[in-house]
Amino acid sequence: MQIISINKKTYGKKIVAGSIYSGFKIWDAVTREQLLQADNISRTNFISFSPNGNLIVTTWEEDIDIWNADTGKLVCTLKGHTDTVRSAIFSPDGRRVVSNADDGTVCIWDVETGTCLRGLKGHTGLIFAIAISPKGDIIASGSQDSTICLRNAESGKPVNILKGHTDTVRSLCFSPNRQTLVSASDDKTVRIWDVLGHSSGIRKAKKPLPAITYVEFSSDGTIIATGPRDGSISIWETQTGKQLHHIQLEAKSYVCSLAILPDNQIVACATSDDDFISIWNISTKNLSKKPLGDRNMAYIVRCSPDGQWIASVTRSNIYLWHTSNGELKHTISYHLHLSDNVKSLSFSSDSKMLQLQTLEWQYLCDVSTGILLDTKTTSWKPQTSEVQFKEENGWNISKTSGKKLAWIAGSKRGEKNHLYDRATFRFHGKYYAVGSNTGQLTIIDLSKLED
Repeated sequence: MQIISINKKTYGKKIVAGSIYSGFKIWDAVTREQLLQADNISRTNFISFSPNGNLIVTTWEEDIDIWNADTGKLVCTLKGHTDTVRSAIFSPDGRRVVSNADDGTVCIWDVETGTCLRGLKGHTGLIFAIAISPKGDIIASGSQDSTICLRNAESGKPVNILKGHTDTVRSLCFSPNRQTLVSASDDKTVRIWDVLGHSSGIRKAKKPLPAITYVEFSSDGTIIATGPRDGSISIWETQTGKQLHHIQLEAKSYVCSLAILPDNQIVACATSDDDFISIWNISTKNLSKKPLGDRNMAYIVRCSPDGQWIASVTRSNIYLWHTSNGELKHTISYHLHLSDNVKSLSFSSDSKMLQLQTLEWQYLCDVSTGILLDTKTTSWKPQTSEVQFKEENGWNISKTSGKKLAWIAGSKRGEKNHLYDRATFRFHGKYYAVGSNTGQLTIIDLSKLED
């Protein structure tokens, strides 16, 4: 089932999902039990509940269908559009449906009779977004022509044309008090409009957040460090999701590795295409650079469990700094074949040894002396942390029960690069943190979902 549209019933008690292959299904949002599967519908590209949750509206090609949400039976089909219908939504009182289609019209339908009350035109491009005000008195439509049209829902007459975007308007949403309208556009801006005063673009949102390229928990799990693509670092409180600190690095590229010392006061960072690592003292706000002697980028940076050492690795060398004074103690050369690549770097649980794992070899290093050890005769006790959950195809799954606890939408889902131990999602104890390409950090307490 390839899901292309999801909507929840009022108060979040039910969820409906539509597919281009197998109609729609309804689930209880609390128990996660499937309540209904509509087998008498083949396809849908948009789906939405009525305000009271009794009806469902779906669209496919030029048709709009209204369904009984309890039985899955077809109530009526609204016909009138002459090209693909992009979306259809109920009015707040549930008596009307408003739709937009590629025929360039916004139609207002009477749910009870199934008749088209008005077909509204005015945009010079395709209409990609519609919204109805909470009182049901204003209909907003956003178009490829970069404008937003506000209309009186009863008469269909234009109230105002909002101009300010410079590209296609993709999404619209009214505030609960009806006074403001938010719009998102392909011009990479979000604008907030004063609907009552009809002023254009009274506030312009900040530029889109850069994609998050790395996520790391502190050893105690109380904070999370994230590295976006803009070469900055943010520190977040795990329990509340509050941003505690932020710093812009003097780097040319994105963050590819982060490590937090056990005292939660120092963060070490490696950035792609830069021949240094950055060490940030959060309490003093001091940021220092530690150059790499071989002029290569650091793939990974790690902190020892006892907080005494910071390690990083390039294609030629392993570097060890002492955290007390930031002094480079050891530079350990190793040989990496052209066909080989760095996979992981980790300290032993007692902080006495460091392991470098490549695709083809394993290297062990004595941290105090900087000498490479014989891997055949040296025992290795890696630093481990008990992880209760795993990620699989977007699902967070309990390792104990095998129960699927939370599904992460594709837009919020993280990525795992098995080379360089680079990931945009992490587990720590009961928490799951994931950074997305949209720049959003999502934190979930999975223990609350197991009960």
